[in-house]
This record gives sequence, C-alpha cells and structure tokens, in this order.
Amino acid sequence: MPMFGEMVSKRWLRILVSMIAGTVIAYMMMGKFILPYQLKKNSNFVAYPGWFSFAHDWNKDGFGEIFLGRYNSQSHQGEIIIENHWGRIQDQLNIPGFVQFEPTFGGSWFCFGDFTGDGKDELCVFARENDSLFLYIANLQELQKQERLSRYFLLARSEKAKRKKHQWDIYLNDKRVLDVNNDGKKELVFTLVSGYSNYPRGIYIFDVEEQRIVHRFDTHAFLWEMDFWDLTGDEKKEIIVSTYASDNFPADYPYSDAYTWVFVFDAELQLLFEPRKLYGFTSSFVGKGILKKSDNAQQQSFIVGFVKTGNRGDQPNKFLLIDREGKIITEHPLPRNLTDTPYTHLSLKRTAFDSLIIVLSHNSSSAFTLTSFDMSFRKLHQRSFSEKVNVLEIADLDGDQISEIICTMGEKLLVLDSRFRTLASYSIQTSSNTVAYLFFLDRGANLNPDMLITFYDITGENKLSASQWRYQTNPVYSYRFIIALLAGVCLSALYVLFDYRRLVNMKKGIIYRVLDRNDQGIMLLDNKGRVVYVNPVFMQMLNFSEPIKESIGYQQMIPESHRISELIEKVLEKNEPITENIIFYHEGRLEKRTVRLMPMGNGQIRGYQIVLTSGKEILPRKMQIWSKSVQKLAHDIKTPLNNIAMGLKTVMDEITKTDLPNKGLLLEDLQVMRVQIRRIHSLTQNFLKYINLEKPTYQLADVNQCIENVLQQFAAYRNEELSIEFTPGSIPMFYFDPQQIEMVIKVLVENAIDALQCKGSIWIRTQLLENYLAEIPLQCEIEVTDNGPGIPKDKQGKIFEPFYTDKENGSGLGLAISRKIVEDHNGEILFTSTEKLGTTFKILLPVRNSDELPESSSE
Repeated sequence: MPMFGEMVSKRWLRILVSMIAGTVIAYMMMGKFILPYQLKKNSNFVAYPGWFSFAHDWNKDGFGEIFLGRYNSQSHQGEIIIENHWGRIQDQLNIPGFVQFEPTFGGSWFCFGDFTGDGKDELCVFARENDSLFLYIANLQELQKQERLSRYFLLARSEKAKRKKHQWDIYLNDKRVLDVNNDGKKELVFTLVSGYSNYPRGIYIFDVEEQRIVHRFDTHAFLWEMDFWDLTGDEKKEIIVSTYASDNFPADYPYSDAYTWVFVFDAELQLLFEPRKLYGFTSSFVGKGILKKSDNAQQQSFIVGFVKTGNRGDQPNKFLLIDREGKIITEHPLPRNLTDTPYTHLSLKRTAFDSLIIVLSHNSSSAFTLTSFDMSFRKLHQRSFSEKVNVLEIADLDGDQISEIICTMGEKLLVLDSRFRTLASYSIQTSSNTVAYLFFLDRGANLNPDMLITFYDITGENKLSASQWRYQTNPVYSYRFIIALLAGVCLSALYVLFDYRRLVNMKKGIIYRVLDRNDQGIMLLDNKGRVVYVNPVFMQMLNFSEPIKESIGYQQMIPESHRISELIEKVLEKNEPITENIIFYHEGRLEKRTVRLMPMGNGQIRGYQIVLTSGKEILPRKMQIWSKSVQKLAHDIKTPLNNIAMGLKTVMDEITKTDLPNKGLLLEDLQVMRVQIRRIHSLTQNFLKYINLEKPTYQLADVNQCIENVLQQFAAYRNEELSIEFTPGSIPMFYFDPQQIEMVIKVLVENAIDALQCKGSIWIRTQLLENYLAEIPLQCEIEVTDNGPGIPKDKQGKIFEPFYTDKENGSGLGLAISRKIVEDHNGEILFTSTEKLGTTFKILLPVRNSDELPESSSE
C-alpha cells in the first residue's frame, strides 16, 4: 500500500525526532526536579522539645557549639545547656529571673561577644528579677566553675509603672557586642522598649569594665534594630536605628511612638541630626548604611531605608536614600501590598555591588513575590510563589563568594540564588503559625557550616523544635545531560515499540475488516491456543450470542464435547493441517459444513487458523414429509376456526337478548374464547407467511421512499408523547424487493412503539457505507433506534427464533420473518441493546446493479 510504504520510509526520521524531543523534555524536567544542590537532614541530631536551640562557635576553634535554652516557670529561672559539636553536654547554666529565649516580637535576651579580648566569646544573658533588669555574663572557658557567671545591674522599673501596677513588659529588640568608639575595648549596645509600663525605653551602652551603663538615650520612640556604619568618615561607627509606630504615647510627646522616626547616634549616643518624622501608627522604618557614589562620582556613605505604611495609613511604601545630615536624597515608592519589611544583606566588602535588598510582597492573586533591587532602587529580579516566603538568612553556604538566600515557603525549606532560582529544597512539617530561626553551626576551618533551624509554633502544644541540615552538591546534577540522553533513548525506544504496534494494529485492522466481511466463519488462535480473532460468521454458525473476549482459551469458548474442540486439540498436538466435514444444527436446520484447521508460520508455529465453509441444509425424507404435513394442517385449520368464531358471535348476540342468570359471566367467558381463537388464527397466518415466504422480487427502487411509505401508516401514533424522526441519507436507487423491505421496517417500528408504550422517541436514518476496500461491497445501512427500556441480556440471543415472544398477544414471527427477508437479500440484520437506554437495529443491504442480481431474480 502506498500510504503504508510512505509511513515506513519516514520511520527513522520520527525515531530521531522523538529521541531529540525526549532528551530536551527530560533535560527541562530535570531542571525542575533535579536541583544542583541538596539539603541533607542530620538524622543523628537530637532535638529537645520545649527548648530553644541556637548555635555559636564561642571558643573560635572552627566547630560550633549548640546552646539549648528555656525559661522554667516553676523555679523562676532561665536554664541553658551547652553541647559540643558532637552533641555531648559540656555545661549547664541557671540564670535567676525571667529570661526570654524565643526571638519573638520582644526579641531574644541573649547574645555573644568577646569582652576580655582573648579571642573567645562570652555569653550575655538578660534577666528580669522583680523590678530590675540584670545582665549575666558567662565565661565559657571556666566550665563547671561557680565563678564563671558574673551579674550586673542594668535598669529598674519606673516608679510611675510601679504606682500604676503596670506589668513590666520588656522588648529587647537588638543587642550587639562591639567596639563602638574604637578605644580597643568592646561595649554592649542594646535597644530596650517597655510596653504598657512605658519606661524605661531607649538605646543604651554598657561598659563591662566600669560595670555600668555609660551612655543612654531615653526616648518615647519605639527603637528596633541597629546598624553600625561610619557615616561621617571619622573611623567611628554611627548607630542607625530602625523604629516602629506602636502608639503608646500621645502624638505631641517628643519623638512619640505614634510615628516612625529616623534616628542616627554617634558612639556616645548623641544625635547626628535631628530625627526625621515619617509615618503614623503601625508604620515601620528599617535603615542600613551603604557606600555609594554621589553626584560628584565620589564614594560617600548614605543611609538606605525602607518605610512601610501601617494598616491605617494611606501613604505609599517607599525606599529612601538619606545623607549624613538627615536629608532625603531619593524616594522610590513601592506598592502597598507588602507583607513584611525588606531584608537587607550587605556582604563583608559592603560595596554597592554586593548589597542586595529583598522585598517580600503579596498581590491580589494570592501569589507571594520576592523582588530584589540594587542600591539605586532599580529592580533586578523577581519571582512569584504560591505560598508566603519567609527569608531566614542570606549567606554564602558553599564558599563560592556568592550569597544564597535561605527561606521557608509553606512546608518547604528552600535555598535560592540571587535570581531567586531554586538551588535546593527539602520538605518540612510546619504550620502557618510556625516561625523559623536559623543559626550556622561551624564544622571546621575548611568545611562549610551546617544550618541549625529552630521552629517556634505560636499556637501548638510543642511550641519549640529544631533540626540540623547540611547544604551540599547534588551528585546527580552533574550527570543530568547523560540522564536526559538516556531518557530520550528510552522514549524513542518506547516510540519505536508503540509505532511498531500501531503499524501491526493497522495491518491487523485491515485484515480483520476483510475477514469480517467474509462469508466463511474464521477463528484465529495464537500458538498457545488462545483466541486472537473471531469473525461474526463464525459466531453465527456456532450460535454464539455473547461477544468473544480476546486472549481467552478456546476451551472457554467452544464446549469440550463439540467436534471442533476435538479437532483444535488435535491440530495443537500434531501441528498438521486437518480438513473434515461436520454436521451442524443451525437455526432449526441440519447443515453440513467443512472445517479446515491450519497451522500458521514458516518453520515456527505462530498460530492456527480455523475456517468454516457455508453449509448445505440436510433434511431427511421424513422431516420433509412432516414439514409439508404441518403446512397443510395449518392451512386446513383456518376455515374451522373462522366458523367457530362466527358461531360464538351469534351465540353471544342471542344471550344478550335473554334474561338468563349469570349472563355477564357467560358473555365474558365467550369473549375470552373468541380472543383465543383469533390468536390461533393469527399464529397460523404468520406461520404460513413464514414458511411460504417467496424469494425477493428485485426492482430498481428508492429505499428512502419505502421508509416514507411505512411511516405514513404510523401517522396516527405521532403526538407530543411519541416522536418518530427520519433522517434520509444520500442513497442511490438500487435493486431490492420494496414490498419485503417495507414489511421489515414496519415490524421494527411496531416493536419500537410497543417497547416505548407510545411514550418516547424513535429515530430512523439511512446512510451509504463507502467501498474503501475492493473486497467489501457497497452497502446501504438502515438504522432504527428507540430510547425504550432495552432488551434484557438473557433474551437477546432468542429474539430471532420463530415463535419466541414476551408479548401477551405476540406471534413471535415478526423478527424471524424480517431476518429471513434480509438474508434472502444477501444482507445482514444486527442489533445492540442496553437496558434502560434503548435498542438499535441495523439492516445492511448490498447496493446492487442489474448485472449483480441473482440469476433466479426478476425485475
């Protein structure tokens, strides 16, 4: 076949294209599912439920220690456990008073710093005892010694708060240990805010040597985070303080927390410039120092800040560039749908090129967006996420001098690059109320640190939990192209397999279609005796009513006692052709058929073919005499039946005129007798019609017109409850017996009306079945469909049998006569029926010209 040959000639091209396409698709898919790095969870890490876990390398040996802290409300003290890098407990500290470890809105109450200058850090812990705030400094080198813990008084609760009996709610928002004034020794700088008690509130510098607060700035503002940056160029760092508008003081108070402010202090907490007032209640400001080129192209220090309007404000969110005198140089408005303050990361070089601002925003389509800007507020990169993203830290995790972004998104821990592309991902079990805090756990001088993440569930019973992760290269990622190529080869192999099966199925379809039209019964078996194919003629010859399932054994289809089953077993055993004549009882007739069983395959047996030829009827002499006798008996009984029926009518008329007792019952019995006599008369008429049915008288006729003629007889039945629709197809006139075909259509329509009980729809259509293959003759298809209750499965195999009926007054010969008429036309009548959906009958008639008629036919 030309089409088949053309498809085969392009086969290798399709294979090559499928391999390339498969490789590209697999490579793109692996870019999404096979990430360059992986997060490996440390299964040996032991978490302490209810303890806040944090990490720090206090002795600077390259290995981080793990600190576990909690406040014990029963003993009213803070408890700290110190473990070495390998999880072994080194020491335990008890801090008298209330200590807050969770860095919630009030901040955590601990930090680390080297006060002694020995290159090793001390642990600083704030503790509230009654009306005083104390600082505890633990010298971690003096393990297991009582004198390792030093205590210093810091601040006292205000007398006004004592009189009003306000709770002293302290917020230690930020605390740092550093040399602020370059005098060679380090101080503790911290911001403190009292809530409802109002005082004390401000920024403070504590000198350990003098054991007191040496500088302080008390204010009504809500001071938040600190950033230390040399703005004036005197090699001393100024302190840039972020603020929040909490609205605890009236708006007319100096520096009231009804507003956000821009505060900058020197090393002695003197204001560098008069604080700038920004937005009102619930707004916030975050400021960081940067080095940036000014208008004269010289490097100068500026403050880059972000001010976010509150829930009650109508001002825009915006970036600010502020000089050392507090003058706003640049304002860059942003959308108001921000859900978090910007996270600003400055590398060790703190150049404009290494600086990165990340803004977490939320839009109306419930998508969360990460956006990065440079220090000129130009947008660099942006990515949307389906869930809220919380940025935990920005750090160089793999030592390549490029910072990564560590964040959580829903129930995932993510590592992103500067373009917000996913580098690694790990599923974690968290809720929407969980806050995560990240600490780095050093593993040695030449190794990248692990990540220790503490999860704090605000509402859960087990509020605190911790896990340890390691960020490392994904070994599979290096071989992604090879894997993609193998996937492409596998895909092309699958394509070859499916293409081969498609070609085989196409060839099988053509062969099966030819075999379906064959007038011989054909069955194909594989080399194990399983059914591969059975054509309709074979099923009809062996009286099979149920559809045959492929791949079943022939024993499940043909009874073991049947002669064909014996012959199949014989040919499977000997693998030799067999031909034999077999007597069949088919549709009430004895027929002789020839069965041929042949192995298929050249040298190797691949299957078997069973062919049943059309049979000739065998009717013994006695059966012919009996048939003629029954025919004569049925003909002779018609006259006596008519006489009896007329006599009963006369008797009923006479009884009606009399006054006999029980006259009504008598008339009712006589009427039943008349109905039964009429039924016997109808049976004899239909029986004579069936056995005396003449061969078709072929005429050149229009099949659509025949159907129109029949439908005119049912015009009285059409109403709102019963519709009969006819869709004629484009059928040329051809030779058939119009009277007999009209009889068939009438039977089918009558049966449909009876099934519907005059309530429903009947559709009739005709179409021409084109002759695509030379072996298949041109056919006219007539289809009659109803939406009635359908034919039960247990009755579908009997409806064409003579005298079979389930109607009260049916003869059971309508469909038998119809089938005989269609078969006499060398046609076929088929049906499909589904209970509660309806039934469809199909009549297939060969479209014949005059030179194709049987010799005995007449026009």
